[in-house]
Amino acid sequence: MGRRLQVIDVSHSEYTDSDVDEGTESETDLTDIETSTWLFADANHLPEHYLQQLDTFDETEYTKDDYKAGSTRLLDRLEEQWNQCWTYLGKDHLRDYSTVSVRTLHTFFDWLLNQRQGKGGRKRRGTKYASSLGTYWKVFRLVYERATGDKIDGKTNRSMHKVLRKLAKKHGLKKIGRDKACMYVEDLTEVLHTNLTTTEKKYTHGRYRLQAQLYLQLGGFAANRPTALLSLCYRHIKVTLLRDPEGGPHRVLLEFTFEFTKEFLRIKDMNTFTVPKIVHDTLLFSPHVFLLRMLFYNWGRELVDAVLTPPGTTVKEEIKRRNRAICAVTRYCGVEEGGTYSSRPKGRITQLGKKDDSQFDPDEEALEAAKVSVYKEKRPRICFVCLGNDHLPIERRTHPFYTPADLSKHFNRKHLANIRTGESVRCSLCQVDLDDKMHWQRHAHDVHGTVS
Repeated sequence: MGRRLQVIDVSHSEYTDSDVDEGTESETDLTDIETSTWLFADANHLPEHYLQQLDTFDETEYTKDDYKAGSTRLLDRLEEQWNQCWTYLGKDHLRDYSTVSVRTLHTFFDWLLNQRQGKGGRKRRGTKYASSLGTYWKVFRLVYERATGDKIDGKTNRSMHKVLRKLAKKHGLKKIGRDKACMYVEDLTEVLHTNLTTTEKKYTHGRYRLQAQLYLQLGGFAANRPTALLSLCYRHIKVTLLRDPEGGPHRVLLEFTFEFTKEFLRIKDMNTFTVPKIVHDTLLFSPHVFLLRMLFYNWGRELVDAVLTPPGTTVKEEIKRRNRAICAVTRYCGVEEGGTYSSRPKGRITQLGKKDDSQFDPDEEALEAAKVSVYKEKRPRICFVCLGNDHLPIERRTHPFYTPADLSKHFNRKHLANIRTGESVRCSLCQVDLDDKMHWQRHAHDVHGTVS
């Protein structure tokens, strides 16, 4: 029996840089197979199949550089500007990259820096920094390599450093780098607070506001690119319950794995972040509150007050505070805010001092949210009878009971008990007449989720 082949460990890379696992053996022993059998074992593919592949194989598909979509757009844009330059100058023959020289490159970049209008005649910001000009040159080298398959020769590359310095001086480009915006915790706190409480910006659905809140929180923890954050799916989130060794409530551990991070040519290793649990501090930074109830959306309370409640003084109070905030986020997931106009609607004039119909009305918003609850939730906590009574104050009409069971007790005692046998009833919220008490009970259960 010959020596068995060892299995290769491909945990590091799928195709390269693999290590040999000394302790694992392959289930296939090639030395056990007769030579003639091994040569003709592929009954599904005759030699002609592989010979055809050999003759028609296109190497360019595998030898060309592989760029992300954003990089490809950047290269395409500069290539388009290269062609526009020589068309404008009436030298179309210089569009051919075989004619590239220091002279033509100097002319092209000088023309490029003088451009003040973009597509559609819109005004361009222009180039202000020498580092940006250096980036243009690096991109052009990639454009040249993509078109010809060769790199720009070293002599031309060295000469272009002098050209770029001269052009930077001619056009007054700044040599200092641009200041990179830095966001501190205090700034993020203000952004999170504003996003949660503002009425000037409306989302089409309450869930979108909460998703934006969660993305901002995760951006503060992970500092990842926006694309990586917005590409998160439920499969990238791991929720683990950990037992408290001291016998307290379970600890909730959240782990986010960011898959779509910056990469080149191959998939980059995914980054996993463990998010700490916020205890005795503002819940504005708590992904637990916003994520968990978007995962388990079914019932809740008032959003802003619950999230901004001051920390508790004991562990028990802190757990209750977090639970109230989670419930508030859950309820707000179903609120339809109505959206915001990106610009002032045409043909609409609002007189000074006259209330605009689109202005935020807290009472109307509360009523709409309550209606969504009694129609869409399986077991709501708001009484549909009280909600449809226009003579009651808003607070009573939209009052949420602590549990659906408490709502059932209220419905039986305050409403159902007052209906006599055979008496017809009207649902003011639905504007329908019901034949008798039993019909009303069925309507309450089937339409409004209220069990009696």
